[in-house]
Amino acid sequence: MTVSGAEVCNLPASSDEPWLWRFLQDELKPYPGRLPTIIRMVLAATLTMLVVMTMRSPNCAIGIFFSLTISRENPVNTLRHGLQTMLAFFMGLIYVLVGVTVFVNDSLGHFIFIALSLALMFFVMRTFKSHSAAFGFCFVVVSALPVWDLPFPVDAHVDNNIWSVFGVILSVCITIAVELLFCPRQTEFTEIQQGLNERLAALRSVLQVYRDEKDIEDSQEIRALRQLARLGASRLKGFLARSDMNDDSGLERAEWGALISVIERLVDTVSNLGTPQSPLTPRDQSRLRTIQSAFDNLQSAIADGQWPECTRWHFSLTSSQALPLLPQIERKLTMLPHVPEKSTFQEKRFRLKKFHWWQLFVADAFDNVDYLHFTVKGTLAGLACYVFFTSVDWHGLGNSLTTCVITALSTIGSSRQKQILRFAGAILGGVVLGIGSQIYILPWLDTIFGFTILFAAVTALAAWFTTSSPRLSFLGVQMALAFYLIMFQSSGMETSVLISRDFAMGTLLGLFAMWGIFDQLWAKPAIEEMKEAFAANLRHLSELNQTMFSNSSVVGKVDVLREQINGCFNKMSRNADMIVFEVGKQRAEHLYWCSRLEDWQNTQESLFLAQLAINHYHSNLVITEWPETLGEAFLQFNIALVEAWATMAACLMQVSDSPFRHDSLKKLSAQLQQEALLYTDRLLDKRDIHDLEAIIELEEQIATITGKLSQEILAA
Repeated sequence: MTVSGAEVCNLPASSDEPWLWRFLQDELKPYPGRLPTIIRMVLAATLTMLVVMTMRSPNCAIGIFFSLTISRENPVNTLRHGLQTMLAFFMGLIYVLVGVTVFVNDSLGHFIFIALSLALMFFVMRTFKSHSAAFGFCFVVVSALPVWDLPFPVDAHVDNNIWSVFGVILSVCITIAVELLFCPRQTEFTEIQQGLNERLAALRSVLQVYRDEKDIEDSQEIRALRQLARLGASRLKGFLARSDMNDDSGLERAEWGALISVIERLVDTVSNLGTPQSPLTPRDQSRLRTIQSAFDNLQSAIADGQWPECTRWHFSLTSSQALPLLPQIERKLTMLPHVPEKSTFQEKRFRLKKFHWWQLFVADAFDNVDYLHFTVKGTLAGLACYVFFTSVDWHGLGNSLTTCVITALSTIGSSRQKQILRFAGAILGGVVLGIGSQIYILPWLDTIFGFTILFAAVTALAAWFTTSSPRLSFLGVQMALAFYLIMFQSSGMETSVLISRDFAMGTLLGLFAMWGIFDQLWAKPAIEEMKEAFAANLRHLSELNQTMFSNSSVVGKVDVLREQINGCFNKMSRNADMIVFEVGKQRAEHLYWCSRLEDWQNTQESLFLAQLAINHYHSNLVITEWPETLGEAFLQFNIALVEAWATMAACLMQVSDSPFRHDSLKKLSAQLQQEALLYTDRLLDKRDIHDLEAIIELEEQIATITGKLSQEILAA
């Protein structure tokens, strides 16, 4: 259950607690794979703790902490993220040691080095593509900077920095070993099997909803299928390109490519079936049962690594009044035996390319002024903290810099959410569990076994929160970090409560700096990012539409656009949850726009899925030359469609207020339908007839949706 910001705001005051309770229940409830993941996390953290305490390693909290942050999607991913983290820590260590060596005896130079380091960290956190590498680099730098202001010998500071990196390397190695030993091993072949079976199960469930004549738009099944349609199959194609399928199964690589391609198109088509235009007839019910049987046969064949026995399938291929796209689903299944030899083109786009250092950053890292604003205001907030705790000689507040770095996000709402979770994690992990353990539990423990039980229990609790969705997982991470930093400041168990006090006060100082400086300069509400993401998706839809008129291979381009559009959808959903954390005079207006944009996002998703299906049908057409009148009508309609989407994007971003006449789009749609009807009478290939009819049906659907959406945007 996802509760939007608008829904939260509209709840009456008496329902605040029930909503919070429902939210926690939804986030903390068990799901398949959660408990095994938590057990592996606890095991890796506990083993790391025992090793570093046995070696009496100073500053070992960071190493233990990173055993929880490494990705555990699969052993290969764990290895990749672990190596990235180790490399990032090495780079951070070298940067710190070189920097302080140059500026350690120069007060002004040291201050400038601190300022430049803060600027570098904020820039890297915002623009680096690999989050794990950026987090590792920034964490080692921001943890080391305050240490060099302490009146210890230089050798002690160097030792602390080196030991912290050693702890991380040890933690990464132990985590990788635990994942390789206890995580179920999945080859690329099993990943492809699971991905295809997931899509086939979703397809079957949606058809069952149609057979049961339930409410289509509100069903969980159709929402799940549309999510899969948005994601596409590029991940499965990547697994296919990286594997030697001939060694793992009985099918050739080309045959697996064919299965992925056909099932991807089936997902796109079924997602566009829409509400039945009339009650389903017994014949429609029978056809749906036959298609479901074909899906069952496909699932069994994929599980066995064999090619499905397509000769058993007998489809009607006739039109359906209730579901006009039903024959297209049947046709795609009948195409399956004919496509293996065409699917080898999927491999071409995964060739290795020459690497350049700037590819580590997002495309507009050095052009987008928003990144400069983000860096400047983050640096000012960090410098304010640094000046304060050095002026009052309270170096225990050094973790305020960490608070600034890890809670800085692009919008007010998202930053505020991170800040609240950071503070809650500091209170729960540092005060409740940390100080509570120091006062009530540690005095009764005199063996490492007892402390290990306490450590494992706290780690398990933090890991349970960490394995929640992004809305709550940060709380678990901060609980663990606060507890570890308090318990492992030295080479053994820490019993002084002063460290807990300093940690909580440092967190508060960082939050005050973020609220007073970061959130006030170039403040960007979450609603602005929602609007930008919605407008960007309209532009991406235009690009997707224009790929139909490209003479070159567009497979890679379509996959990239699909991922970009899906990323914008996710960005809108994330920011919708963040608006509830924003306050101010415009909050009511922002919540109104949030509600409208969430409604329009569903409409935009329908446009996206329909355009994908049109692209698929268009690529299947074997018409060598379009009649001039039909080709011109098709071109003019799509030009008008792209203009409509551009006008909507400009109006939404208040770049232009010129209205779009949707009646002209409707007129062009009717003209296209008329020209296509005249042409289909002369076509001999039934497959082309069905594909062309499907294109016209979907184009008419897009014209209707676009007209309605443009009216709503102009009226808002």
